[in-house]
Amino acid sequence: MIQNHLHKFFPKNVGGFNIWHCTFQGSNYFPAKRMRARVVATIHDLNFLHEGIPADQQNKHHKKVQQLIERADKIVAISNFVKKDIIDTFNVNSRKVEVIYHGHNKPAYSEFTQPSTTYNKPFFFFRTGHHKPEKNFHVLPAMLLKNDYELIIAGVAPKAIMKH
Repeated sequence: MIQNHLHKFFPKNVGGFNIWHCTFQGSNYFPAKRMRARVVATIHDLNFLHEGIPADQQNKHHKKVQQLIERADKIVAISNFVKKDIIDTFNVNSRKVEVIYHGHNKPAYSEFTQPSTTYNKPFFFFRTGHHKPEKNFHVLPAMLLKNDYELIIAGVAPKAIMKH
């Protein structure tokens, strides 16, 4: 089904579903309560609690997540850290929250591109993901001081980093 912003107000073709999985904690898309679908919600992180954003923004995010928790029949946290954050921060029964880690699908192909750089040191740190300030990417080079490790980086870098 193609999603449309109007589906927030007028859900389309959801009457026959028993379970609705909200995979994004900021989503506004839910089945109408009259449809009686059970709701499973995945919470990936509560970064707004830890990033030092202004109190009014924190309150806005807190309210939205609390509404999600109240609407959901089951909450999926992607780690024990996130589960603890949820239980410590929100009005929720801890039995409602389960940890299910992110999965990984093995690529369907077996050939991989050989890196152009060779690594000669016996140990290394490998960092993958989005290189955003809130992910603490900037602290990684300090780990290389006074050791014989290399830092290997994979993932998506902001355009500002890619220009350097």
